[in-house]
Amino acid sequence: MKFRTLTSASVAILLAACGGGSSDDSSANNSTGDSFVPGDTGDASSIMGGWYVVQPGDVFTHVNFFEDGTYTLIDPSGNLEWGTFSRNAAGQLSTQGTYDEEDTGFVGGADGETTIVMNREGDTLMGTFTDDEGTFEIPFQPISTDEFYGTWRSVDTSNQLDMLSVLADGTYSHARVDNDTSSATTGAEKGSFTYDDTTGELTVNVTFDGNGVAGLSSFSAPAKVFLQVAGDTLTVSVDTDGDGVNDEDFVYMQE
Repeated sequence: MKFRTLTSASVAILLAACGGGSSDDSSANNSTGDSFVPGDTGDASSIMGGWYVVQPGDVFTHVNFFEDGTYTLIDPSGNLEWGTFSRNAAGQLSTQGTYDEEDTGFVGGADGETTIVMNREGDTLMGTFTDDEGTFEIPFQPISTDEFYGTWRSVDTSNQLDMLSVLADGTYSHARVDNDTSSATTGAEKGSFTYDDTTGELTVNVTFDGNGVAGLSSFSAPAKVFLQVAGDTLTVSVDTDGDGVNDEDFVYMQE
């Protein structure tokens, strides 16, 4: 399992397909040779937070490294990868996949042939990927955490993962992993949005929907979606019938 050969014009975190999607938590990339202990992030403080890269055609990849030792990756095709990670002092990344749809991203180098190094260069997170075909780099930019921007995780713990990333460039992604990972609402959603500063209304244009009725794609006219931020808390309120009264609230915390 190797990284595809990529040019600077089409760089993406994608791996050559080796079969269908998988939720098998045995998939991993541990090419550092270090003992991997899920939940122990090692020397990872410099890479914590949300990161993104936009490629030609306005397709984007979102990556998040969380303080609890988990990470998410949503690739340009909308495939979701979720698992645990560790980073050693040299910057090499080890990952253990918990849910991986299409053998893409960080766990795709499960045979140990791909070395992944993630290092900060100023405000940029530089990913360096090396295999027997060579080395290429992907510069990730930080996801802003001003106002309602940033990555937010649901306070509802009934699912394994419920996460919303809202970027200042007008793109967003939503990821959800149910306890039953085969459910139709496990997966990712991505698209673009506009926001009304006066009313707080969020209008989305969904470009990929891989989690069914989960996420923002489930609310269509006459429903209206509103955002409200108080400190590290984001409330997504939904007026399901457009009568001016909010019927549902979804609460997220800043990550």
